[in-house]
Amino acid sequence: PVYDLSESELNQLLANLLNNAFEAAEELTGYKRYAAICLEEDYLEVTNYVKDDFSKSMIKKATKQGFSTKGRNRGYGMANIWDIVKRRNLTLESYLEDDLLTFMIHMK
Repeated sequence: PVYDLSESELNQLLANLLNNAFEAAEELTGYKRYAAICLEEDYLEVTNYVKDDFSKSMIKKATKQGFSTKGRNRGYGMANIWDIVKRRNLTLESYLEDDLLTFMIHMK
C-alpha cells in the first residue's frame, strides 16, 4: 500500500521485470545465474546479470512494443512497464555496469 499503484499495476511491473531477469539468468551459469529484487518505500529495483553481448542499445529498443531479444513480436513486457510508468508519472532508470543490468522505478 505504500506505492500509489493498483495491485494489478504493481503485479505487472514486478512480473515483467522478474520474468525478464529469470529468463536472462537461465542463459547463464555459475554465480551469474542471479536475479535480485529490492522493494523500498520510494523505489523498486530488479537486478540481474546478462550475456556479455547485451548492450545499452537493447534497453532502448526494449521499450518498443514487439521488440524482444527472444524473437519477433514477443516483447510486450517492457512496453507494458513503460505504459504504467508514464501513466503514473513515475521514473524508470536502467543501468548496465559490465554485465549487471539494473532497472529501478522511482515511486516519488
